[in-house]
Amino acid sequence: MIDTNLDVLTGAFRPRNVAVISGHMFRGSELDAKEQAETEVAMRARAEELFAAHDVGFVYGALACGADIILAETALKAGAQFEAVLPFNIKRFIETSVRIGDPPGQSGKWEKRFRAILDGTHGPCALTIMEPQDPIERDIDGYFFNGFRYAAGCALQRAAMLKTACVLIVVSDATEADSTAGTNRVVADWRAHRRPFDVIPYPRRRPARPIRARGETAFRPVVFVWDGAAAAKDSSSDMLTKKIGKGLDAIEVTHGDGRRSICLLAQTTAEAMATAGEAVEVARNARHPLRVICDFGLVLGASLRPDKTLIGRLQAADDLPGLPLDLVLATEAFAAQAKFDHGNDVALVPVGHAEVVPSTNDSARAVVRSRPSLPIFAVEPAKSGADTP
Repeated sequence: MIDTNLDVLTGAFRPRNVAVISGHMFRGSELDAKEQAETEVAMRARAEELFAAHDVGFVYGALACGADIILAETALKAGAQFEAVLPFNIKRFIETSVRIGDPPGQSGKWEKRFRAILDGTHGPCALTIMEPQDPIERDIDGYFFNGFRYAAGCALQRAAMLKTACVLIVVSDATEADSTAGTNRVVADWRAHRRPFDVIPYPRRRPARPIRARGETAFRPVVFVWDGAAAAKDSSSDMLTKKIGKGLDAIEVTHGDGRRSICLLAQTTAEAMATAGEAVEVARNARHPLRVICDFGLVLGASLRPDKTLIGRLQAADDLPGLPLDLVLATEAFAAQAKFDHGNDVALVPVGHAEVVPSTNDSARAVVRSRPSLPIFAVEPAKSGADTP
């Protein structure tokens, strides 16, 4: 018999755990080069201990100057794979969240480190961009707020698929949340779900920030109901859609081939999944094919009313031809939000990928995102009684 240490052997094949990161930015107007360096040393040492203690192999998060970049570099050095999730395109993200950290006399310091991570200089890194177009400034906090939830939802889903743990590692000054999109709001939301987290103390006093009136309010989960019949203009689907989502705002979307869709705006991911399940049931009973897709994004305009142009920017606004009818589909944008909201109470099963292409009826939509295709899931409504990680 070959003398084998089974613990070592099984350990080598055991999936490593997952982490999502967040932390305060370093602002060049508040911390000079010396203060930034001193803060980083203490932060990095504690991060090394936590990544090792949790046996982290996959890390999700943004790459703002300061804590995000330091944690990402530390994770990559420890052998983890980093999954960068940005709320909007790289150019604008650098302008809003990276260059702001440069101390006097060190222009480009943080952008250089940002790009080195994305380029794979420190180890394997993938990039997802939640919204590839320039953000709408009035809703800027909503992008950051939902960008973290996107990253966290993907982290939770990966942990669920690997049957491993997911932990939040956060750099925080442990004060009350002072904005919609801040790190301390992240901690509060994560704690509300009773999920595990570790805090790396931020050792410096942070000035109060002005609170913006609009935050996540213009972002909504939605349900697209597409006619799946071979005839492009089969009017029988009109009667079916009138039975679905009573009381919800409904916006009609027309595809380039003439097929029409109803986009129903929900208040919560639970309401969206229930509405989508209702649509599938109506289609089955009528024996008429409908493709039902849950999506998520910025859909309310300046007056906080549904905006057809914004709705047309969503992935599901182009339908997902070739993917199954007769079940509830979800884009990654929705799936991540649902996973954050419901944890193990929601089941997400990958059913394929959809290439990201420009809309046939909205030339303003971006041609490509960070990845050539995004996963599509079959999603089941939330079930009571299960543990929520």
